[in-house]
Amino acid sequence: MAALCQESVGDHSTVTRNELLHCEKMFVDSIADITNPNLLKTTKEEKVADLKDVVVGLCDAKIIPILRAKNTQLTIERSIQLIEMGCGALEITMDTPDILNVLQKTKQYIDSSKKKCLLGVGTILHKDQVQQVAGLVQFAISPIFPKDFVTECKKYNILAIPGASSPQELWNTKLEGAQVVKLFPSQLWTPGALKEVLNVGPLGELKVMATGGITPEKYQEWLSAGAVVVGMGSRLCGGDLKYNETDPEYAKEHLHWTNQGAKLAADLFAKVKSQ
Repeated sequence: MAALCQESVGDHSTVTRNELLHCEKMFVDSIADITNPNLLKTTKEEKVADLKDVVVGLCDAKIIPILRAKNTQLTIERSIQLIEMGCGALEITMDTPDILNVLQKTKQYIDSSKKKCLLGVGTILHKDQVQQVAGLVQFAISPIFPKDFVTECKKYNILAIPGASSPQELWNTKLEGAQVVKLFPSQLWTPGALKEVLNVGPLGELKVMATGGITPEKYQEWLSAGAVVVGMGSRLCGGDLKYNETDPEYAKEHLHWTNQGAKLAADLFAKVKSQ
């Protein structure tokens, strides 16, 4: 990989992070022969296949824990804990402090442990943020539909999941090429309403991620209504993530996670895997 970066005289390189990661994936546990002139040519078909695999992985995961935190180290620790519990996909929001470090540490753990868990970033509000997380995540989620979001994600081989809150907005994401759409906030809907929308002609082709106010007790209702995956935040991942360690509420919420929340999360992932 160092040689690829230094493919010209001097310190300048035009090799992108995605190309380096592509090569790393090709030569994992083997000797890399970089004399092949086609080495950096990742075909369009390969990229499309990769994104389809991410879609399948999210559908299999059924539940995406959403980590939105104020404590960087706790976020990393909770990410690892959730991965060890068996979650198949994990979202860490862009507004988490030191987010790139959190994503890097989490990705390193997934790679080294060889756990089957997709890593994504949430709360993307502008397409320029996509480049910052390229090579770290497999999917990117937005509560809105930023201009050129889907196109920018495709450029970095990241699955774009834009947000929508009405039937028209849901349909617009499909017209723009989104393979999965985030229904947000789900509190404005009911599972029955989603089911009705998905019963209308080509709207039924939408792959919907329902997020917002969904509890571990209610997730199955949304899946039964047609959502392919459900996102859950502090109700699943622990309320202590919302507080700094110096906040009086932190100790209470952390104790609740230790005594009850962790078991609830582990049981839920086990239930999902058995379905």
